[in-house]
Amino acid sequence: MTVLFRPYADEADYTALRNLIMQKFSDPERRFYPSLGDLDYNRSFGGNAFLGKLTICTVQDGTVIGAIWPGHYRILYCVMGKDYADFEDEILDWAERKYCGPSLQDRTGQEVYIWGYPEDQLRSRLLIDRGYTQHTWYMYSGVIDLESVIPKPQFPEGYTVRPIQLEDVPQKVIIMTG
Repeated sequence: MTVLFRPYADEADYTALRNLIMQKFSDPERRFYPSLGDLDYNRSFGGNAFLGKLTICTVQDGTVIGAIWPGHYRILYCVMGKDYADFEDEILDWAERKYCGPSLQDRTGQEVYIWGYPEDQLRSRLLIDRGYTQHTWYMYSGVIDLESVIPKPQFPEGYTVRPIQLEDVPQKVIIMTG
């Protein structure tokens, strides 16, 4: 089968992507990126601009098997359903042609970046086979034992932490997009 690429269409695409991500996260020993939170964050705060950059990957019968969207610095977010890993090479071919561009200041040549965690062994192997190398950028993501005592945080005088409130959202948008 060949992968077809099309723009995001409607809520059915959103639901299909959520389902693909949830299936991948069903194994608690593995990490994948992007997560449901990443998809929802981009959709909520990026609105139509985000949805306009979201490319849906399907097979011939219209089944959604994944999606790609560009982030900052030519970093591509690539969601693939766990049952569709055989299509990822074809999807990366398409993404590299569409999004590759001049390197950033610290490198030379034409580049594109793909998110991946070492625990995602299929993607890691594919990226290595395609000539990708791990960049110096990284995202820290870890695990903490919630059964152990967690030390009380020490904030500078005058600072506190509280859950975000609905009225905070406009300020959060400014902070996250500024």
